[in-house]
Amino acid sequence: MRKSLRKISAAIAGCALAMALTVSAVPNAADAATKPQSTKAGIKAGKAKFDPDGTYHAYLGFQQTTTWIFRDAWFNPTTGRDGSDIKDLDYNGLLKSGDNGVEQLEGTTVTDAEITGNGTYTIGVTGLNGALPDVDGTNNVISLIYASTDIPLSAVEDGTVKVTDVKLSIDGKEAFSGDPYINEDTKLLKLYQFDCVNTYQNEGYENPSILTPKDSITITFTISGFNNDNPDAVEATPAAADTSSASTSSSGTTSTSSTDSGSSAGTVAVVVVIAVVVVAGVVVYVKKKKN
Repeated sequence: MRKSLRKISAAIAGCALAMALTVSAVPNAADAATKPQSTKAGIKAGKAKFDPDGTYHAYLGFQQTTTWIFRDAWFNPTTGRDGSDIKDLDYNGLLKSGDNGVEQLEGTTVTDAEITGNGTYTIGVTGLNGALPDVDGTNNVISLIYASTDIPLSAVEDGTVKVTDVKLSIDGKEAFSGDPYINEDTKLLKLYQFDCVNTYQNEGYENPSILTPKDSITITFTISGFNNDNPDAVEATPAAADTSSASTSSSGTTSTSSTDSGSSAGTVAVVVVIAVVVVAGVVVYVKKKKN
């Protein structure tokens, strides 16, 4: 009987240790899954010190759910500027995830900005020609429109670099102006990215509600913090806002990215259930031995 009890005690202790290790490991796994991946150039840019006499870049980022027409951040190791999946595809146009993998969305032209001094810059995409399906309830929602830069985040956080007068235009009509959302994920890479539309973020940011673009998307912004002004970086005369096709009201979409947190909770729950079953089995076993 004593030997049996020792075996039972050892089994319970082992189960408890396994559960503790699993629970402690889950948050680490979740952290690794949520940390954005980057090319070596992206990591290097995030670690660099801002150069007020240097040249930097702003790249248009885009994502439409359901159709999965997109353009990823420049530092994305698979579908970014130097991504492994780009190969013969053109990063200077929108891409699409299809049955045959990543494909080119023909006819689109993306314009990025080379920042060589203080001034107003515009990035965007033209030639959509109705390629994006219309918004249909929660389907085909444009989830992301953003500017991905190679500017070290530290220069923005300490006030050296300032980005102001951010405006998003759809088909030449202003759809948003104000303070953009500073992307939390790219903070881990220490790179500055600002989002005009991010439906994955529903706390602390009011997403503009926009209709699906028919031809073009542009983001215009003013930047300062350099030692010189760029005389060519001036804002074009904007078109008059059309309230029938664009609105700055809060978006009805509140989808969030919760895969990692749900996975963590599910793993912990499974471990707890296993532990309870083991303990219950031990109790039954002891009762049977007494009888």
